[in-house]
Amino acid sequence: MRHFIRVATVITAVLLVSAAIVAAQAVGAAHGVSGPAKINPKADVNAAGFAPPYWAYPVNLPDYVAAPEKGERMRVPNSTVTYTLTQIRDFFSPPDWHPEDHPAMPPIIGQGRKP
Repeated sequence: MRHFIRVATVITAVLLVSAAIVAAQAVGAAHGVSGPAKINPKADVNAAGFAPPYWAYPVNLPDYVAAPEKGERMRVPNSTVTYTLTQIRDFFSPPDWHPEDHPAMPPIIGQGRKP
């Protein structure tokens, strides 16, 4: 009987905490890494029965502008490799800051297939 009471208490506590978290999320609002974002007014954010979690969809503000390329070579601590901002942003050739720490990647893994 004691075991049943302990299990029921734990389940109740988990349900209460979950309910508090869901209630704390603002319905219809999403907060991205840059701050609050505007939701498409035509989108039904409650279609699943609850608002989407803010942390699952990071967004930028509408006036966000990426930093321009200055041609500077960048380096991370304890690395001898340098890359420009354009090279760092290249999705088909991600920077390998410490290539000496592991064997070379196969090309399909390192560069993928460009469309």
